[in-house]
Amino acid sequence: MLGASMPVNDRFLQELEKSLGSRDEFQGIWPILARISRESPNILPLLNFIPPAWWTRRDLLQDKVLRAASPVLKNCSPAGLRWLRRAPAEMLDSFHYYLRKYKHEQSDIPGEVAEVMADLPPWAADQFELAETVMYCSLVLLKNIRAGLPNCAPARAKRLLRLLARHITDKWEYGEQLFRKAMTQAIEEEVVPIIDWLRAEGHRLPDKNSTWSSLKRRSDKWHEGFRRATLLEKLRWALGGNENSAWESLLGETVIDGLKITPLITGMDLYNESLAMRHCVITYAPRCLYEGWRIFSLQEADGARSTLSLRLQNNSYVIDQHKGPENRPVSLDAAQAAREVCRLYNRKCREATETAVKGAAA
Repeated sequence: MLGASMPVNDRFLQELEKSLGSRDEFQGIWPILARISRESPNILPLLNFIPPAWWTRRDLLQDKVLRAASPVLKNCSPAGLRWLRRAPAEMLDSFHYYLRKYKHEQSDIPGEVAEVMADLPPWAADQFELAETVMYCSLVLLKNIRAGLPNCAPARAKRLLRLLARHITDKWEYGEQLFRKAMTQAIEEEVVPIIDWLRAEGHRLPDKNSTWSSLKRRSDKWHEGFRRATLLEKLRWALGGNENSAWESLLGETVIDGLKITPLITGMDLYNESLAMRHCVITYAPRCLYEGWRIFSLQEADGARSTLSLRLQNNSYVIDQHKGPENRPVSLDAAQAAREVCRLYNRKCREATETAVKGAAA
């Protein structure tokens, strides 16, 4: 304890003692720490960002002195500094930990995060799990803005931060234990695609009616268009410039045990299947055209789909792969139907060979 004040944050004490390098020196500054703790109980973790030479100043806690004393706080707004003074020690501990983890101490990012936290509605600031989630996700977003949009105007960055904070608070369910884990995972997956889209679109300022969800929808739409264009370009290159190149299938559309079997016999068939199933069957186009591979789309009675590829091995077809959407496993019924497709195709091949031999003999 520091006199009658709050206990000093354990991580702060450990790092401070380590940085000073001497227990005597560490013990010698306790009176200073006690005074600062009495004047502003929650400010102690921030001393990690302020050189010890400034600690003895009686006016240390004034805005202009804090900004002058620390590169981390130099761009902090009045609202951000108020939040830093009033936030619970547990929250400041997380603030310090995340900044150290992401190595943002010598930038303006801490001030921007503090401003985001100051803008939270009072009820949200009182929910530690929620507030810490906003803090962490804001750091993730700012890190990606700096890396992906280095020339992004401050107003644009602040607008994005506000949309993200509002999105997280809107999703909050009081007492949900897995909230932080689920939300941070979702945001980490969403941030990079949104930044990529903003960079491609000239990172325009979101309009006043934008939400984080609307940005994600627009980003997803842009990425889907980009993916379609990229896939089509790859297909044209693989087929010598003609995406409509076709090959023959000895087995036409048929039904096996209630499953609809459709042969895919053009480059565009594989392109559409790859888009619908979100897997790489489009890359099989040259094998179908030049090496005799055959691809089929299987649809079950309940609408479940899968894609089957057959390849030649020792003059007979065998199953190469059979995958559901995004390469997920297929059902037992689909697997059984795939084996029947392979058997039927081999039978069609034998019949075709026998017919050709008879025709040549005649």
